[in-house]
Amino acid sequence: MFARAPVLRRPEALLLLPLAVALAVVAARRSVVALAPVRARAAAVARFLLLASIVLALAETRAVLPRDELHVVFCADRSASIDPQFLRLELEWIEGAARSMTPKDRAALVVFGEDAQVERPLS
Repeated sequence: MFARAPVLRRPEALLLLPLAVALAVVAARRSVVALAPVRARAAAVARFLLLASIVLALAETRAVLPRDELHVVFCADRSASIDPQFLRLELEWIEGAARSMTPKDRAALVVFGEDAQVERPLS
């Protein structure tokens, strides 16, 4: 139906992950503060997670969740210059499209001509 969007928009940024590991290890080994071994490991893990989250942000990571619903806004031109036969065809097309929607889908109708107004809000 729809093409799936990539989860990583810039996957080449993941090449920075080994650098993040190296920086976390170097920072842990060169620490000037004497920490207990458990706290030193926790600090190293926290540093790595921080750097990894920066790398994932650079990779433009995003969650793609499937959706079964559709939101559609139909726009109808009601200008005086439009042929009345076309107006009828336009309305029939919108009604047919709205009938083919599932119960989960939502539709709105915006009518415009001299000025625009919402004829039917999203429902």
